[in-house]
Amino acid sequence: MKLTLTWLYPKLMNIYGDYGNVLTIKKRCEWRGIDLKIIEVGAGDCVPQNTDLVFMGGGQDFQQTICAEDLLQKKDAIFNLVESEVPALFVCGGYQLMGHFYHPLTEKEMENFDPEEFGKNFDIETIKTGEYESKKGADLKGIGLFDIYTVHFGPAKPRLIGNVALKLNFNLYTQIRSIFQKSSTGNRLLETLVGFENHGGRTYPKNSWTNELQPLGKIVKGFGNNGEDQTEGAIYKNAIGSYLHGPILPKNPHLADFLIVKALKNKSTFDTLQPLDDSLALLAHSTMLAL
Repeated sequence: MKLTLTWLYPKLMNIYGDYGNVLTIKKRCEWRGIDLKIIEVGAGDCVPQNTDLVFMGGGQDFQQTICAEDLLQKKDAIFNLVESEVPALFVCGGYQLMGHFYHPLTEKEMENFDPEEFGKNFDIETIKTGEYESKKGADLKGIGLFDIYTVHFGPAKPRLIGNVALKLNFNLYTQIRSIFQKSSTGNRLLETLVGFENHGGRTYPKNSWTNELQPLGKIVKGFGNNGEDQTEGAIYKNAIGSYLHGPILPKNPHLADFLIVKALKNKSTFDTLQPLDDSLALLAHSTMLAL
């Protein structure tokens, strides 16, 4: 069996060791005799439509401004893949750019800021990639794959930094549980994700969470999307957005296998994955849960 993974902007969006996510998928495929081809896609490159997985990591604010305009040229290609149920993972800055926009708030906008009203009333068409502003970033238009938006309060609010633990979205957990049904891995580990977050932007649903667009999970420890509503990340079809670094997949091998299984099922009448010895990874996972 062969799979292809498309890695978006590997040179620009690869902070906090996000390459570890690609390496995790590669090794977990390799250990099962699955050949994984990695295609690196940078600015100006086309997104291949015959890919099986998509990954985009996080980057510094300045690097995000470089990617934002180029991503708009890739919008249709990314939408086509996700609507075709191709599994994808977008981390931190990559997650933000899959939303409608990233916007540094003005002092007036900060006054009595209401996330629901701001999301509904903000005119996306006014967003144009602006000049980078220290500690706040720049106006960036996203591609709107996820019906979310991100704002930055600048020095008025602290960055959201630290270890994170969350309880998975129930539907996603159910699917992961079915993958590991023959495994001795405990339910408590499979229903949680752990990682590290470091972001100044705060992300909210533009309208509201729906049956199609749901949070990745509920925060047990840490801040998540915005430090207010206990949500972390987003999931739409088989596309996942998250603020979790660490990187996320080495610390959560069950999430890596979810992506691999979805890719395999799109290609064949695939049933179950060959179990791997994840004792060390799951020990790290359980240790973080206990912190």
